[in-house]
Amino acid sequence: MAKLPEAVFHAFVLGLLANLRNVYEIRSNVEAGYGRADILMIPKTRTYSIGYIIEFKSVKREEDEDKASTAGLVQIKDNEYMAALLNAGVPGERIVKLTVTLKGKRVTVHKE
Repeated sequence: MAKLPEAVFHAFVLGLLANLRNVYEIRSNVEAGYGRADILMIPKTRTYSIGYIIEFKSVKREEDEDKASTAGLVQIKDNEYMAALLNAGVPGERIVKLTVTLKGKRVTVHKE
């Protein structure tokens, strides 16, 4: 079961991304590689040709958010979440990997 802050923020971001469904196929908690990616954004047009993998991490006050962010990027790589985008024809150099770390009211985004 997902951590509550992570699940709430995940749903919030999905709502924001709904406006992009004309140019991106938005997939949530979908099988990708060897696990389930939180959000995959697969481009539908050449104008918006960058694909995105977004992984959410929720940490407690005493935990290090940089370590959680790094763990999210490692998770994207180890579980081969890129496979879904590569199979959809998105070149590897056009895939952006992001982790969104939630710590109380603080939200940070890291990009590989």
